[in-house]
Amino acid sequence: MRLGAGVDRTGRLDAAAAGRALACLERFGAALRGAGADRVAAVGTQALREARDGAAFLAAARERIGAPLEVIDGEREARLVLPRLRPLAAAAARRPAHGARHRRRLDGAGARRRRRRRAGGEPADRLGCA
Repeated sequence: MRLGAGVDRTGRLDAAAAGRALACLERFGAALRGAGADRVAAVGTQALREARDGAAFLAAARERIGAPLEVIDGEREARLVLPRLRPLAAAAARRPAHGARHRRRLDGAGARRRRRRRAGGEPADRLGCA
């Protein structure tokens, strides 16, 4: 959904990405209600930590999912995401590379301010969420 796309540049959530995320949360909320879930845990990450309009998104998300979203810090985000990336990284490492310049990257984080680098070392582009 790329909820964090542009937050580092504008300080705000992208309206289209927020709309997609809220529509997804609406579907999750319906599924949770249909399953009779009595406890729900939902988290927000970097984009919601940084966006000036994050509070408005959180209020709308709560209405759709039927539970509050807890905005977690980066350390907890990493503890939740990294163990789930290890099996993906191992599977990717077993696949054959497509030439000497082929690179694989798994970015399990949000709207990071890291940059990919081209062969000459110059920045290629900012990474969004994966």
